[in-house]
Amino acid sequence: MVLVGHTDTHEFAAGSTTDQCGNPWDPTRTAGGSAAAVAAGMVPAALGTDTAGSLRIPAALCGVSTLKPSAGMVSNAGTIPLAPSLDQVGRSRGRWPTGPCCSPRSPAGNRQGSRPPRRLAAARHP
Repeated sequence: MVLVGHTDTHEFAAGSTTDQCGNPWDPTRTAGGSAAAVAAGMVPAALGTDTAGSLRIPAALCGVSTLKPSAGMVSNAGTIPLAPSLDQVGRSRGRWPTGPCCSPRSPAGNRQGSRPPRRLAAARHP
């Protein structure tokens, strides 16, 4: 992926919407810069950071898809995380490919030899 530019964000990426960047479907509404760029067709995919919805909320407002990876699955190198256990770099796309979503090498993609789910006991507290 080639990075083509920087769109729009809050200071220190501490927010989920932006006033300077309009929603491509309705300019009176708000959106994040990367989600708006994808929705407007300027780029096929865009990167962003997500702590508490900074990537997911604008994507939902613009009608594009996004994924917030699990902690540690994507490098946060070059970012200054507000909450290291929550901040993740993710990306937005217009459409995600259909089919198997997990790599055969990932733990989620390899189901052979996996254990059946355990039953958890529930105790009633008086």
